[in-house]
Amino acid sequence: MPNLKPLGDCVLIDPEPDPTYKELTGTGLHIPDAYKYGPVDQPKWGRILSFGPTCTQTEVVVGDRVLYGKFGWAKVPIGEGKHLALVRELDLIAVDR
Repeated sequence: MPNLKPLGDCVLIDPEPDPTYKELTGTGLHIPDAYKYGPVDQPKWGRILSFGPTCTQTEVVVGDRVLYGKFGWAKVPIGEGKHLALVRELDLIAVDR
């Protein structure tokens, strides 16, 4: 995993794959990357990896499982079809403890 440090009020998140997703490429069907982690309009779950220097969030810590918004986050490719999510602090919706 790359050594990324978010800037500003961004939070780096390791997204969880959608458990209902099944890759159908064995039949020759190509599934776009946008649909590999579930429907695009659903909020996403993931684990917090690190915070940017101006984050003021006190309810969550590194390692917490959080729900984050469906829009406004950046997909950061880290190789082998994997990615991380770079999310604004205000787009964190809930924490699951």
